[in-house]
Amino acid sequence: MNKVKYPLIGALIVGCISTGVNAETYTVSGEVINSTPKYTTITDWIPRNVCNVVQIPIYGSQPQHSNSGMGAIVGGLAGGILGNTIGRGSGRTAATIGGAILGGVVGNSVESNTNRGSGTSGRIVGYREEQRCRVEHDRKVSERLTGYTVTYEALGFKGTVIKPTSYRAGDKINVRVTFNAR
Repeated sequence: MNKVKYPLIGALIVGCISTGVNAETYTVSGEVINSTPKYTTITDWIPRNVCNVVQIPIYGSQPQHSNSGMGAIVGGLAGGILGNTIGRGSGRTAATIGGAILGGVVGNSVESNTNRGSGTSGRIVGYREEQRCRVEHDRKVSERLTGYTVTYEALGFKGTVIKPTSYRAGDKINVRVTFNAR
């Protein structure tokens, strides 16, 4: 037959049964057997700015070709030949001169329009530097102390609890005990 190690346990049990109460809660003193730190792994994401200097192209509107006069010369020759072919008799000289003048004006105009259309589209005339920044995150994993696992003995029973503070073996700890009669 087992002897009751702690007479207080027997008294509490008998008191609960004899009073007809279903549950009684008491605070008793227990003794700490062991206390170990409890750590939790925490992942932090630490932001940092990363900046680079980039080259940005500058597009210009400078014409690539200037009027060389070749349009006027070619147009004048073509107009002179056409005027000479069309003209008859004494009017042939006037038709040749008129065709050469008119051809020169038209040829010069065609050369100007051709250069204006092709000389301004997509030509890079230089570069400028611009700083561009973005946020990157570095992962930092660490162990953080979240409490202490305390093992204790009270009224002949062993128990474990998580506490925010550390205890040493042999320290006293308050333990809440509830007895239920059935």
